[in-house]
Amino acid sequence: MVEKDEFSAEPPIVIKQSVKEILAYTAIDILCAGAGMGVPVICILLGLPLGRHIAKKYLERENTIKEAGREILRLSFKAAAVTLLLMAVIWGRAVFLLFDPNADIINFGHPMILFEPRASLIGWLVLMIIVSPVLQALMTVFAALSTLAADPISRDKKRNGRPSS
Repeated sequence: MVEKDEFSAEPPIVIKQSVKEILAYTAIDILCAGAGMGVPVICILLGLPLGRHIAKKYLERENTIKEAGREILRLSFKAAAVTLLLMAVIWGRAVFLLFDPNADIINFGHPMILFEPRASLIGWLVLMIIVSPVLQALMTVFAALSTLAADPISRDKKRNGRPSS
C-alpha cells in the first residue's frame, strides 16, 4: 500500500461565501457597532455565533481537521478585517486630534485610562481600532473550535489525512 505524500494531497475544500453572506455579516457588524455606540463590545461577542456558523459549514463538508483549521482562521480574519475597517471609519477621524495643538482632547469623551489626555486618547484609539478586531478573531476561532470539539461527527473524521484512533 502506497502512502500519500503530504505535498501530493488533494487541494483543500474552501468554503465559499456568497455575496449575500458577506453583505449580511457586514450589515450585522455595523448594527453591532451602532448598538455599542462605536465601542465594539457587541462586535467581539458576534464572534461566538459566527464561529459556530463557520464550524457548522465545515461539518457539512468532508475535509480533515487540518483543512478546517485553515478555513476557520481564514474566515475569522476576514470577519476581523471587516470590523477593522469599520472601526477605522468610526474612530479614524479622532487620530487627527493627536496632531492638532488646539484640540480639546480632555473633553473629547474618551475614558482617561492612562491619567493623561493625549496618552489616554492614543490608548483608546489603539484599543478600538486594533485590539478589538483581534479579540473578535480570537472569539470566532474559540467558538468554532469549541463547536468542532463538542460535535461527535468531527471527532470521527480524519485528522491530517489519517483515521482517528
